[in-house]
Amino acid sequence: MKRAQTNWTPIYLLIVLIIAAVLIFTFKRTIVGAQNTATSNIGSARSIAQNALTLIQLLY
Repeated sequence: MKRAQTNWTPIYLLIVLIIAAVLIFTFKRTIVGAQNTATSNIGSARSIAQNALTLIQLLY
C-alpha cells in the first residue's frame, strides 16, 4: 500500500516564519531594555574602572 505524496514544505516554512516573528517581537523589548540600561550605566562603569586602575597603580 502506497501513501499519497503530499507537499508539506510551504506549511512548515509558514510555521517557522511565524515562530521566528513571535520570538523577534518577544526578545526585541528585552534587548532594547538591556541596551538602554547599559547606556545609562556607562558613567558608573567608567568611574569604577578609573578607581580600580588608580588602586592598582598605587599597589604596584
